[in-house]
Amino acid sequence: HLTGKRETKMQKIKSQIRIADLKKLINNAQSALTDQDIFLSDAYLKQLRAMGTFLMAQAHQSALKFTLKIIWDPQPNSLTGQTDKSNIVLNAGNPAIQAMPTRVERNKCVQGLAFHEFAHWIYTDFSALKTQYDTIMQGRIYPENITVTPENKEGLKQLRKRLKSPAIREVIAQIYHSLDNILEDAYIERCMSRAFSKSVGDSLYTLNRALFEPTDDEGGQDFPVFAILQNELVYALMLGKIRAGLANCPELAVVYDRVQKW
Repeated sequence: HLTGKRETKMQKIKSQIRIADLKKLINNAQSALTDQDIFLSDAYLKQLRAMGTFLMAQAHQSALKFTLKIIWDPQPNSLTGQTDKSNIVLNAGNPAIQAMPTRVERNKCVQGLAFHEFAHWIYTDFSALKTQYDTIMQGRIYPENITVTPENKEGLKQLRKRLKSPAIREVIAQIYHSLDNILEDAYIERCMSRAFSKSVGDSLYTLNRALFEPTDDEGGQDFPVFAILQNELVYALMLGKIRAGLANCPELAVVYDRVQKW
């Protein structure tokens, strides 16, 4: 008889917890969490670390061991992500990421950062970057076996002439590095997108939209010619679109015309 009463009481308690109420409680708890709470949590870090380990294993790079750190720096011009082939740092608080309207998109951006840095580990030959710098600082063009064509003949001649001056070699090396980094970033992201699941490519694309699509704050600003070239090159390679930014710059109009012919 006593058992029967207990069962009736338990049944009443159970009937008071409806599925709709439980979902509401969960949603309220989730909405109370900030991006900082989620992206800096141990659970989120563990998830990204597991993803990186899996991707490297799939790429037959299991021997690579990395440390992963997620930071929160919302300052303008703060870093997005970086790696030195030992440590990986991701900035979930980067303003461009936080400007995305939904948490789903911001999560894709942070995952895209992770995929990008993992891609450097899998595909980038860091020793080649050092060889490039050392070669230029010795006054030689890199790579040294460039095929001479009517289009690049004069440019190579002028470049060799400039490299005779030790004072300008550092500047040329930095220009090389900037352009090479853009091409390398595009290359490794395409490799990742083709080698792994669709979600990898989707996260990278969302990240590139956040980082490289123009904002209202950029309107009317005057940028140096080389900065315009970099921005338009990044946009074309990362998002697959050619904008008129090159054509609007007299010094780069010939580049835009050549790209359009491609």
